[in-house]
Amino acid sequence: MSNLPSFWVASLARREDRRRAAELWMDQLPRVDFYDAIDGSSASETRLPQSDVERMRAMWTKDKTVSQRNRRRKAACFKTHRDMLKAHAEDGEGAMVVVEDDMKPCEDLHTFNWLQLPADGASYLAGRLDAARVKDMAEFKVKKEASRIAAAWRATEQRVQALPADRETGPYRISSSGALYIPSPEVARDIVASFDALDRTNHVDMIYYRCPCVTHLVFPALFVSDVGVGSITDIMASQTQLCGPEYNALEAPQKVRLSE
Repeated sequence: MSNLPSFWVASLARREDRRRAAELWMDQLPRVDFYDAIDGSSASETRLPQSDVERMRAMWTKDKTVSQRNRRRKAACFKTHRDMLKAHAEDGEGAMVVVEDDMKPCEDLHTFNWLQLPADGASYLAGRLDAARVKDMAEFKVKKEASRIAAAWRATEQRVQALPADRETGPYRISSSGALYIPSPEVARDIVASFDALDRTNHVDMIYYRCPCVTHLVFPALFVSDVGVGSITDIMASQTQLCGPEYNALEAPQKVRLSE
């Protein structure tokens, strides 16, 4: 149990439904807590400077009001992750796992060998496998490239896979980061530094994948989307997951039994 990282669950304070669902697995871990995510939908949110919103790339739409709202929400998500990492870099010890509140573990987190994960870079514990470029997404899906890539990983019998060196035009990208392992405060600091060096920001999932400090992924995934608490607009609930249910033995929170 001493090798268990601390778990930081990003969650909006107003999403009591998601928090109740997450508590089903959180209650079984020694070092876990909610991190109050910045609410980009709230006009009274004080932790999101307008400068951060303006730094975020806008999502194109004919409706400028919708565009600005989406931009603010993306900026809030980005800053939530940045602030969590900064807090760990400054005051944390050992490894941390950043988890979204609509995720759930699909195996025993106590018995997973955390020491097999790289110590010099972050590793995806969940996410969405997709084409490297947006224009190739439809073809990627039609050709079932995600299944082909996952099958190749399965054949290696290696639990940890290195990410492509070329993140722009490589064979795939991870476009959703439902859970991310950060091995140390030093790596958290380096990720924050890479975030702060950006002139313009984007959705945090895209920034993570392009960050040189994020180097590996775990296959099969340690976490999967808890569809029961996700809305139909949630990307993790509505689109192909990295190493989805066909590669993960457990699906429902109540089926996950963690060691004492």
